[in-house]
Amino acid sequence: MASIQKLPNGVKITVFCGIGLDGRQIRRCTTYKPDPRLRGSALDAAIDAYAARFEQLVKSDPAADVNVSLGVFGQRVIADKAANGAITITTEDRYNDMFARISAEIGKMRVVDVKPSNIRKLLDNLREGNNGTYARGVVSTDDYRAAANRRTQSALSADARVAPKTVARAAEGLPVRRDCADKLAAAVGLSFDAAFLPVTVSKRPLAQKTVLEHYHLLHMIFAQAVIEDLITSNPTDKVVKPSARPVKTVECLAVDELRAIIAALEGESLLWQCILRLMIELGERRGAIVGLLDRAVNTADCTAQIMTTIVSIGGQAVQKANPKTKNSERTAYFSAETARKIDDWRAERDSIKDAVGDLWTDTGYLFVGEYGKPLHPDSVTKWLGKFAARHGFRHLHPHMFRHAYTTLLVANGLPITTVAAAVGDKQQTIIDRYIHSDKKYAGKLANDLISNLLYEPNKK
Repeated sequence: MASIQKLPNGVKITVFCGIGLDGRQIRRCTTYKPDPRLRGSALDAAIDAYAARFEQLVKSDPAADVNVSLGVFGQRVIADKAANGAITITTEDRYNDMFARISAEIGKMRVVDVKPSNIRKLLDNLREGNNGTYARGVVSTDDYRAAANRRTQSALSADARVAPKTVARAAEGLPVRRDCADKLAAAVGLSFDAAFLPVTVSKRPLAQKTVLEHYHLLHMIFAQAVIEDLITSNPTDKVVKPSARPVKTVECLAVDELRAIIAALEGESLLWQCILRLMIELGERRGAIVGLLDRAVNTADCTAQIMTTIVSIGGQAVQKANPKTKNSERTAYFSAETARKIDDWRAERDSIKDAVGDLWTDTGYLFVGEYGKPLHPDSVTKWLGKFAARHGFRHLHPHMFRHAYTTLLVANGLPITTVAAAVGDKQQTIIDRYIHSDKKYAGKLANDLISNLLYEPNKK
């Protein structure tokens, strides 16, 4: 039975676990700070319940660390989810970014000590923002990468006892956890300070939707703590769930604007002619367009297999095995004119490849930059800004073409199921996000549709 010792600010609970090899008793201890509002029998009942739960946990799993901090436990939960394939690499990176903010506030607290009031205060601070910075992991130095490159990633992973994916992230200069960085630095024979540099990010007020994402992450972490019997209930259940603001409306491009943009493309390079034509005709995200595999685009039947995407992680372009959602994997169709442009681009690309010789790297992508390297998704956004300025268009953003494509499909009477399949999205997303258009252009879109339906067939 657990023994309870009163302390000035709580109680110390000790559980006897047996006899060790040295003949000494094995004890597991923890401290508990009950609600200061409890008195008398209610206080005794709360202490007894906590002691009984602690004793049950120790006896069921003597190796369990009941005093683990939220910072350590949360990182482990995220890493386990990624290792088991429950979350993607981009989601893992996003979770690590959010958890860095969480750890800066309550990461040093034990999991068992985190109360709903602590979470409410954290969420309020995220909404309001404040001065200062928080740690966002560490990134490798040139010295580390030089030392690591002299070994295979599998060997380094085995020596350091970290996941191969973590070794790859460190080699690419992407953020990794401090505990993993310590092991990697030791494995290559460097001090931590010589091998890694901390990444700090300025704190700022977060959007309500982002605050909600932090709430969901905390809920997931504490749900795992409940499963492991560290706590009996999820403290986030007693916190009012932040409400996300309505999805911001994306400006829509009218048909005459799209035609003007296509006409203006004739003066641009073949690379960007093809990229923008596909964005207009497929309504696809920028990462999926620059992530098109060369073998997946068939100009004979004007089809493109959407199967890979390129995402930005830690400021660098990283290939992702699958598109954003499962529905995004599909066959898309483009025009014969765009097919001819793609054939011309392939011929131009091959001539560049022959000119640079051994400096060229075959990455397998249809669209590549200097020496065959894949294009960064941000390059599309930057090029569109310059293109719009050159030709006098209003500000253009890649997602405007996806929004216009979907809105035009809906406006022309296609069923929601057909539209969702064409754009590779969920039906509910189409309903919530795309069955509207910017008010400024709604009338123009309606007029284009009516004019095309009523008058275009009569034109000779």
